[in-house]
Order: sequence, then C-alpha cells, then structure tokens
Amino acid sequence: MTPSSLSRIKFFCRFSEGAGIAVFLIGLTALCGWLLDTEILKNFYPGLLPIRPNAAVCFVLVGLGTWLSQDRFDHRRWRMIAQGSGRLESRRYGPNHS
Repeated sequence: MTPSSLSRIKFFCRFSEGAGIAVFLIGLTALCGWLLDTEILKNFYPGLLPIRPNAAVCFVLVGLGTWLSQDRFDHRRWRMIAQGSGRLESRRYGPNHS
C-alpha cells in the first residue's frame, strides 16, 4: 500500500468512529428527552417530529456498533448488534408501511 492510501484508510476509520459516536450521542440525547419529558431533547429543532424511543434505542445501538467495530475491538459481535437493531427498525417501517 502506498502512504496516501494508508492515510485515506486512517481518515475513514476516524470518520467512522466519529460518526458512530455522533449517532450514539443523538440517540442517547433523544432517550434522555423521553425520560425527562423535554421536547427540545426529543426533536432537536422546533417544529420537527420527535425521535421515537425505539428509533433512539436503534441510534444508540447502531452508533455503538459502528464505533466499536473498529480493529481494536471484537468487531463481529458489535456489527451483529448494529445490523440486528437496524433490521428490527426496518421491519417496522418496511415496504407495507403507509
């Protein structure tokens, strides 16, 4: 591998870690909003629909799975958790949802 391709790999690994942490924090904030019954924590912007609690749990799991699926952790287990939570949420809003 060339040095430029290694730097790209490092960039995308760090980007995926940051994205995983951001998604985790969004889900955690929404869950705190539901627990504390605070509208601004549930929907992040006035006028938008709030993030539902089950979607917030999926955000937390997908964010955690994305962050922990890096090489320094046992990535298979966390990847399965992230994929499973995404599949559960997509079944709820599948092709028959109107």
